Amino acid sequence: MKYFSPEFRPSKPTTKATKRPNSKDEQNLQSKCYRWFKNTYPQEYGRMWMQYNNPKSQQAGFYLKAQGMVAGVSDLAFIRKDGKMVFIEMKTETGRVSDEQKWWGELIKSCEAEYHIIRTFEEFQELIKKHI
Repeated sequence: MKYFSPEFRPSKPTTKATKRPNSKDEQNLQSKCYRWFKNTYPQEYGRMWMQYNNPKSQQAGFYLKAQGMVAGVSDLAFIRKDGKMVFIEMKTETGRVSDEQKWWGELIKSCEAEYHIIRTFEEFQELIKKHI
């Protein structure tokens, strides 16, 4: 499968690992969306979760990669009642999708799962209502 071949998968980061100026805005959007989901659909708790992919240090990143962390993985995952997966990448209106995130999105789509880039709270609500 071409998605797992060395020429397709990024072997090292293609963008410099620096803190983005809008990372807090993305975190706030993700928090708002998750809280809305949890409060609106309390009976569905556990069907959506955060995928930790932002180590606090280079050393923590080394250990997390050894445990299976993959660069580019989406921020949230959601399992539909039919068992299909929906992966959600949170971005602000001006947030850029990294090369690793593009690779991950293509990989997910090749597995017939859904991958969405969500930029607003309203987009998130619409997506979840479609899948609940």
